[in-house]
Amino acid sequence: MLHVGNVFYDTLLCSAVHSSEIDQGLKKAILASITSDDALKAVESAIFQDKLINALVGTTRAVDIVGGGVKA
Repeated sequence: MLHVGNVFYDTLLCSAVHSSEIDQGLKKAILASITSDDALKAVESAIFQDKLINALVGTTRAVDIVGGGVKA
């Protein structure tokens, strides 16, 4: 779900670089995830334990109903 270049990932990375309120362990993992797939998986599992984050980032699908007909 997370990958380098993803908007949510970029937000996490920015927060890790600039915020003093992020847990230091998570901050190190986020910074390491730039070059490490294992660190990226660790960040993903830590971040997505929060139900609010899951709701914000999760994909939703909408159904469009198109009514066609005979044109006169």
